[in-house]
Amino acid sequence: MTAARLDVLRNAVRTQHGEWTTHHVLHLYTARGLRIPFRGTARRDLTRLATNNRQQPDMVYDALNQRYGVPGRWQAETSARVDWVIVGGESGRGARPMAPQWATSLRDQCAAADVPYFFKQWGEYAPTGYLVIGSTRRGTLLAGDPVDDLGHRVELARVGKKTAGRELDGRTHDAYPKAP
Repeated sequence: MTAARLDVLRNAVRTQHGEWTTHHVLHLYTARGLRIPFRGTARRDLTRLATNNRQQPDMVYDALNQRYGVPGRWQAETSARVDWVIVGGESGRGARPMAPQWATSLRDQCAAADVPYFFKQWGEYAPTGYLVIGSTRRGTLLAGDPVDDLGHRVELARVGKKTAGRELDGRTHDAYPKAP
């Protein structure tokens, strides 16, 4: 049944202009007489379609406007642009670790898009400088996806936000948007 739903969605996206939200997908499925088990199915189908072909995606997800669309169609309809990205890990008692790859990926994307990037803090957790396969020593944890083919992951330790600091790859990132 999933393949049939994806075929209906793929054909509709290719033939109809405009943006696609989960609301639109639910209407499409209802109009075509397709039953879906629960509401999250529409979002999952959109995501599956968007990530189905990494070389030439049928659809993309616009995180700023929280919508899906066909590349080249809805992008021209909006003038929204990210003016500044501020990144920082969580601090406090219930803080969750931030994988270093997330911060460096955002930094690289901002550099490519000419968007100012500000790295505020690591938060409660900081990288120890070790890459680990398997278990870690007491008081540390592994975060993020493996960084190589062997499965090494970055080890983080809870050290407090003051000790963790705000250096990313050996330097601070303090870019601000230009004044209008």
